[in-house]
Amino acid sequence: MKPKIYKFDTITRHLKNDKPGEIFKVRDYFQWYHTGIENVINENKGYYFVTNRYENERSEVITYNLFEDENLSDVLLALNNDVYLWDAPYDNDTRDIIADNKFKYIEKLNKQPFIDYTKEKYYERIYAQLDAFNDRQKLIVLPKFKDLNRVLRSIKEYLNNRKVY
Repeated sequence: MKPKIYKFDTITRHLKNDKPGEIFKVRDYFQWYHTGIENVINENKGYYFVTNRYENERSEVITYNLFEDENLSDVLLALNNDVYLWDAPYDNDTRDIIADNKFKYIEKLNKQPFIDYTKEKYYERIYAQLDAFNDRQKLIVLPKFKDLNRVLRSIKEYLNNRKVY
C-alpha cells in the first residue's frame, strides 16, 4: 500500500533500552496524526458525503470498494481524523474482549476483588464508553468521486501550509 497524502517514515528501534543488539524497522504511524483537516471539509462541503461503515470494515476496504484504489485509505483517515490502528468500528465480541481487559486492568490497580454490584457498575460504564466511541467510528466522511482530485489537492495544500510549533 502506498499512501497518497501521508509519508510514513520507517524508523529504526533498538531492543532493550537502546543497548546494542537486534535492530528492527517500524512504521511511524503517529508522525502525521493531527487535527484540523475538518477545516478543509468545512470550506467545500459539496465535495463530501457522510455514510455509515460496517463493523470491522477497514479504511483500505472502503476505498478499494468505492474508488478501486486501496492507496486512498490515508485520505479517508485524514478526513475522519483517524489512524490506521483504530480506524474500524468493532463488533460485539471485540467489545466484550476490550471491556474484560479494561475491567481486569482496573481490578489489578484496585488490588482487591470487587463486589458483584460494583463489578456490574464498572462494566456498565466501560460499555457506555465503548459504545460512544464505536458510534463515532461508524459515521465517516468520504469525498465524492468526481471531486476526489480537488480534495487531494486541498488536503495536501493544507498540510504543506500547516505550521507545527
